[in-house]
Amino acid sequence: MRHGRGLLGFNVTALAALLELVILQQAEPFANALADIAAATALLTFLAFGAGRTDRFTIGTVFVERNVGIATAIAVAALGRVELAVFATACFLAQVPTLLAAVLVFRGMRVGDENDLRGVDGL
Repeated sequence: MRHGRGLLGFNVTALAALLELVILQQAEPFANALADIAAATALLTFLAFGAGRTDRFTIGTVFVERNVGIATAIAVAALGRVELAVFATACFLAQVPTLLAAVLVFRGMRVGDENDLRGVDGL
């Protein structure tokens, strides 16, 4: 278990360094695009949450993130369009608070469901 935590810490540190690098190198385009990208990302995330019926949490948390990741990888690696990393960074930073809020709501709903089941089963 300790190995997994060390790897998670490394991944989070590497992600933070990558985000910082993109923001520092592309400060002006990042600042100019952040509001528009954040609004579009929030809308897309909420639409993804609404699109999934029983799997709405999974679809909402993965849909936007995966599509942005794939599009950015293609744009940067295959097309050499490094400026698209600005889009991915802004999108990621806009989506994190929404997804963290969704996790808290989802966990709260699951705890409520478990408490209801305990009351019915008499456990």
